[in-house]
Amino acid sequence: MKKIVFSIFFVLILSSAILGQLKEFQIITEKPPALPPVFTSYPKKAAVIIHSSIPTLRFVSNTGGIVDNLSRPAEGKYILIVEPENQYITVKNPGFREAKFPVFGLKAKDVLYLTIEQKQEVVTAQGRLILNSIPDGANYQVAGFPIHGTTPANFSIAMGTYKIVFSKTGYKDKSVVVTVGKGETVSKTVELKLGLEIVSGKKPTPTTNAMISDIKTTGDLLTGARVENEPDKVNVYYNLSGKADENYKVNLIIKSRTKPDYQYQPQLLSGDIGKGKFAGTNRHIVWNIKKEMPGGFDTEGLYYELSAETVGGSGWLWWTGGILTAAGGAAYYFLVAKKGKKTPNT
Repeated sequence: MKKIVFSIFFVLILSSAILGQLKEFQIITEKPPALPPVFTSYPKKAAVIIHSSIPTLRFVSNTGGIVDNLSRPAEGKYILIVEPENQYITVKNPGFREAKFPVFGLKAKDVLYLTIEQKQEVVTAQGRLILNSIPDGANYQVAGFPIHGTTPANFSIAMGTYKIVFSKTGYKDKSVVVTVGKGETVSKTVELKLGLEIVSGKKPTPTTNAMISDIKTTGDLLTGARVENEPDKVNVYYNLSGKADENYKVNLIIKSRTKPDYQYQPQLLSGDIGKGKFAGTNRHIVWNIKKEMPGGFDTEGLYYELSAETVGGSGWLWWTGGILTAAGGAAYYFLVAKKGKKTPNT
């Protein structure tokens, strides 16, 4: 009797140990594609399509509702033809705990999409990631995680491999892959290249907008702006009314009449642009468009917007004058009021 009890106890302990070492499934319901497949041989049945990298999955329905199995494990796809009825399907695989998922509410020709993979353990060990860019001030996004900001950046992150995408207005996006180990500090510096990133993957084709001729000015300082295009550069001329000894900030951007949110800041600009004493006529800006935009633009309705504003102003003089006025008032008080003379009203 004691031997039997001991044997049962040993089996239970061994079973618990084995179960504790089994892997677990992670089952995720996926969004169906715009054009789901049609199973012509089963017009009155439903289907369950499962994507998985595990090549030896088996499925059992609690109602026997699996009509056919059209799976292609070598392609990472399992296709189950099922009765359009409520049922639970158990998924099995050697070395894994069994798991169930519901198949409820399907009608004839409906398809349920799932992904089944091994459940990954949560890793809490951390390392450190240092991100820099040339130029500074680039936006970074850790793909798949709510981790983003601007360079330079220095932060802790769970150990693992990450794809990081860098972006900055006027520069092409760039992505890198980094691996951070436990307690490890990884430093990454990326150099961004000037130009627009064509996300469609198509080679940019010049259009009638490749060389832009329209220009718009904002504010009252600018008059007589015009554009003269050459094969490899753009010349922008303008008149700026103002004082010759004052500093002004002049900026040139590209906008679109068909896309209100579109805006591009040319980078390879020279001449009377930026900050400086630009008051006068026939001021000249040169843009090296051939080097910056060799493929041209494929966006419609583009035009230049030229703006100018005064830098600084009379604030310093007002502040100094205020001090001098206060100092004068104090001096008057001590020199006049102290002698008993009546101070005049101001």
